[in-house]
Amino acid sequence: MGRIDWIPIAEMPDHLKDGRDLLFWSDDEAVIALWDKFITGEDDYYEDWATREGGNLMGATHFAEINAPDWPLAG
Repeated sequence: MGRIDWIPIAEMPDHLKDGRDLLFWSDDEAVIALWDKFITGEDDYYEDWATREGGNLMGATHFAEINAPDWPLAG
């Protein structure tokens, strides 16, 4: 089984902030999150990492890209 190549958040390139799912290490657990917009008012918003549950990602220190398996899918 392969190891996850964790990368410090400070080294994340901006092109990964395009809405794709990424894996984060946050508060002693792995969390899937994506770059998203949050509405703060009628026309105001801010951008930040969002978990699949819709909350802000807090305390993340590292990330890793998620990729599909190398084998063909059945079907």
